[in-house]
Amino acid sequence: MDFVNGLPLTPTKMDSVWVIVDRLTKTVHFIPVKIDFSLQKLAKLYISEIVRLHGTDGQSEREIQILKDMLRGCIIDFWGSWEEYLPLAEFAYSNRQKSYADLKRKDIEYFVGDMVFLKVSPWKKVLRSGRKEEIEVRPDLTFKEEPVQILDRNVKVLHKKSIPLMNVLWQNHSTEEATWEPKDSMRQQYPHLF
Repeated sequence: MDFVNGLPLTPTKMDSVWVIVDRLTKTVHFIPVKIDFSLQKLAKLYISEIVRLHGTDGQSEREIQILKDMLRGCIIDFWGSWEEYLPLAEFAYSNRQKSYADLKRKDIEYFVGDMVFLKVSPWKKVLRSGRKEEIEVRPDLTFKEEPVQILDRNVKVLHKKSIPLMNVLWQNHSTEEATWEPKDSMRQQYPHLF
């Protein structure tokens, strides 16, 4: 997500566009805003306009350039407020991305016993150790992750309670991918760590 600012004021006094991209569905949302909107106002807008539809995400550099080009064309062609044409630009961009994504999609059917190659892309930077380990994949295509080590401990203090946490290193993951887990549930599920 990002902002395009420095735009001319619209009749409703908007001067910027908040660009939010859903990388999964390849849809983009262009939301007119004022540059001085508070964080609370932006959070409310985000929940009302984005979370109710998709969830969360973030890629936007290329989309901002496309939006600028589209708005420039609208203003040149129609001599109106850019805010009027924002929903049309959002629709046109999202339709183009969806049709491209649909071209790449194909149905594949697998049967018990079929051998498949799964390419898994990490969400974050992952350091490879060079070791090859076998992972047992269950029939429902899940696998069990085992904790290897407790890296750190901390206590999250809330208004009326404290929650002891542990930073856990998981099997087949780097230390950058360690997660904070509640100590009580870890003690219950993995007593061998204590």
